Amino acid sequence: MTSFVLATAAATFTAYFVNALTAFGGNIIFIPIAALILEPKEAVVVCAGLNMFANILLVKVDKKAVPRSYWFIPVICFTSGTVLGALTLKTSPEDSFTLLLGIVIATLGVWFLMGRPMGKRADIRDEIPERSTPADWAVSAFSGFCGGSVGINGPPLVWHFGRIFAKEAFRKVLVLLFLPAAFLQFATYSAVGLVDSKTILFILVCLPFMWIGTLLGNRAFFKVNLPWFNRIVGMLLIAISTKFIFVGIA
Repeated sequence: MTSFVLATAAATFTAYFVNALTAFGGNIIFIPIAALILEPKEAVVVCAGLNMFANILLVKVDKKAVPRSYWFIPVICFTSGTVLGALTLKTSPEDSFTLLLGIVIATLGVWFLMGRPMGKRADIRDEIPERSTPADWAVSAFSGFCGGSVGINGPPLVWHFGRIFAKEAFRKVLVLLFLPAAFLQFATYSAVGLVDSKTILFILVCLPFMWIGTLLGNRAFFKVNLPWFNRIVGMLLIAISTKFIFVGIA
């Protein structure tokens, strides 16, 4: 029992510390570790439940609002994709990751390590514009589907919004997308019978460690400058990619 609690505490704290620090990555850390204790699909469901509370915390600690005219349509696209993806989880195969996905994530990691080069430094914005674009909508929908079906929704959003925003604006946009999607994702899992007393109990056990990890990760976020933020995200992505590449080769 002690080893179970320690493993749960370490996995949850680490996942949500990283989630607050980088705005993504918590799922990719938490789900594989939780899947050693739970069934893989149960791990995805528990992660969705924890994400609801983690993103509420991040919205509350980030006081500067994002224009509703910017985030409204991407949120609709992201949540719609999430629900559609969640509906496929019931019948989807356990091993849904490929070698190609691993290579794409690794490439994205190298791009961040290089400082997100794109010609003019001014291309990376500190402020969020009043209106989103059709590209924002399309990437949001695709990323939501990935999150609902396999529990991993970060890489498409990191690639797209990472080309546009500096770290504060980057995290604001991702958190606003992830928050309603987590609620709808968990509700969809409940509707198709994937939420039971076991997953609820696991969520309750993990909540204190999620709360501590999120608050400390948020403090670290504001102490890290943009070059180091890029390096941390890049190293995280490269580390994540090794799992997918290994699964694809195996």
